[in-house]
Amino acid sequence: MTKHTRHENTREPAHGDLSPSFAAELERLLFSSVRSADTRAVRALLEDEMFRPQEGLTTEQTTGLAYRRARFLASALKISAAELRSDPRRLFAVHDWVPLVDGVSGTVISIHYCLALGSLVVHGEERAELEPFIAELERMDSVGLFLATELGYGNNVAALETEAVYDPQRCEFTLSSPTRESSKFMPNTALAVPKLAIVMARLISQNEDHGVFPFVVRLRGPDGLPCPGITIAALTEKPAYALDNGITVFDGVRIPKEHLLLGGSSVLHDDGYFESRIPSQRRRFLSAMDRVQTGRVCFTGSAAAMLRAATWVCVRYTAQRLASAPGKRSIPLLSYRNVQRDVFAGLALAYAATFAVRHLQTRFRARNAETEPEIFRLTATLKAVVTAEVSDALPRLRERCGAVGMLSANRILDYWNQLQGLVTAEGDNQLMLLKAGRQLFDSPESPLPDVPPPAESAALEPREALLLFGYREARLKQELKESTGEARRRTRDALTIWNDNVNRTIALSNAHGTRLLAESFESAIKACGDEAGAHVLRLLFSLWALAQIERHAGWFLSQGCISRQAVESLPSDRDQLCASIEPHVLELVAAFGIDNTLLRAPIAEDDYVAAYDSFVAAPATRRRSGAFAIDTADQTEASEPELRHRGA
Repeated sequence: MTKHTRHENTREPAHGDLSPSFAAELERLLFSSVRSADTRAVRALLEDEMFRPQEGLTTEQTTGLAYRRARFLASALKISAAELRSDPRRLFAVHDWVPLVDGVSGTVISIHYCLALGSLVVHGEERAELEPFIAELERMDSVGLFLATELGYGNNVAALETEAVYDPQRCEFTLSSPTRESSKFMPNTALAVPKLAIVMARLISQNEDHGVFPFVVRLRGPDGLPCPGITIAALTEKPAYALDNGITVFDGVRIPKEHLLLGGSSVLHDDGYFESRIPSQRRRFLSAMDRVQTGRVCFTGSAAAMLRAATWVCVRYTAQRLASAPGKRSIPLLSYRNVQRDVFAGLALAYAATFAVRHLQTRFRARNAETEPEIFRLTATLKAVVTAEVSDALPRLRERCGAVGMLSANRILDYWNQLQGLVTAEGDNQLMLLKAGRQLFDSPESPLPDVPPPAESAALEPREALLLFGYREARLKQELKESTGEARRRTRDALTIWNDNVNRTIALSNAHGTRLLAESFESAIKACGDEAGAHVLRLLFSLWALAQIERHAGWFLSQGCISRQAVESLPSDRDQLCASIEPHVLELVAAFGIDNTLLRAPIAEDDYVAAYDSFVAAPATRRRSGAFAIDTADQTEASEPELRHRGA
């Protein structure tokens, strides 16, 4: 590895030195897998007055508003079943923008299209008897749901107990929740609006269990009331995320045979005889859950989008908010290195995550049977790594905005609450890392790369960082192999062997995810057609990579990958990178395509003081002198409660 030169060989552009093409080039790279026409259409809808923030609502009112907004979007967008099957790019655009304005609406829409309607499309095999359900969901006359998780079976969905027992005399199923553990838990069933669900249940026929399959079940009728045999109870509230999660119990619900979604690989004959080209129950289950993959891709895109929006808000505010400074009356908060450390780190991660998401979306659209294992690993790894990294970054952005960052109107804290749902939804993050890690463990062996020469600085160029991250992944895989082999020599107990290596497996998957983000970032830099702009992207890459190196500095040091000097220089490296990025930060966040006609965040206005000042009906005699003040005459005439309200 060459000694890092802190970019001496490339002239650093001064502020305003970037070419006019830089903004267009950044936009092209950031939105490479999303059509601009889709973005414009979705954004135009979100700027409607319906999406203006409303405070003081009860939880039930907030939930109801989110559903009305979701139906408004569905009515305008008219996403068809055929489109879901052939081209998900408009769905990607929806997940880029809707969660920025209403996270509950975004979740309702995601479940409706990715899981409910998508399952009908994929597993319904274009059967005529299912067309009315598809049309109903296309119009969102009923909201589509997906019921898999049970009270006793969260991540182990393949073991769920809800059962559909086939009656050949009536060509019907009886759907039941036979145990307390089998209650469907968490799906958004509680609000009283028409709802049509895809329910994952165990197919029982001729006294034989054939595994878990999807069934079409009407949960709530046109009046919003639960259908016969279905009991729904609302769960307790979640902070700042008013999705109507519930517990749903089935008691002898009759379902026509046609409501079973077997896809094209299995058949249930009228007499109850079952046959399938898929030999194992596990593989049938994985096939039945295929649409969860689409949800993971879309949720990963939403996580990156929320970080872009939060960073945009934070930069807009800290560039205006003034603070005292040595030798000066005041300077913007964003001028301070301690503020830049968190804000620019969030900005760098937003770029890294977005480039990785675009790579994932492109690969996902082109997937086929041959690439399916690779796409599963890519989807699982990036879903886990991106949502976890964004969840970690958002609180620091909130802190840099101070007290106003705690207000829902300013979005950042609400995004963090939404992220907690994404961390768990469509496969808990640690489960995703374990599944991806198992695939990596079983992948073909490759020679361990040479240890890179120790770097004297941790602020690396992309090529150098990729060598470092690739070595860490390969070394962790080797360590996992060695540890597993040693465990197998000690015991034959499969649980002990797995349990003793589960954290090593998670570490391997995280290292794999870091390399994937680095590769996507490097590819974007190489694809940048603006030389000065590519230089700025390299600065951002170095700042992002430095954070990854610092997180594992002890490991890299112990492996001889970085020097003691490199570890000691981490703080100064970060500050120098922040200083180099500072002149370009407004251009970098402007490339996100966000403005306040969309977010309506007071601290992101051109003048946040004026935005908050407009909340107050100011008297004619009110004045400003440096800081906010109330005219003395006004104070003497005001009542005591009024003075307390004004902050006097």
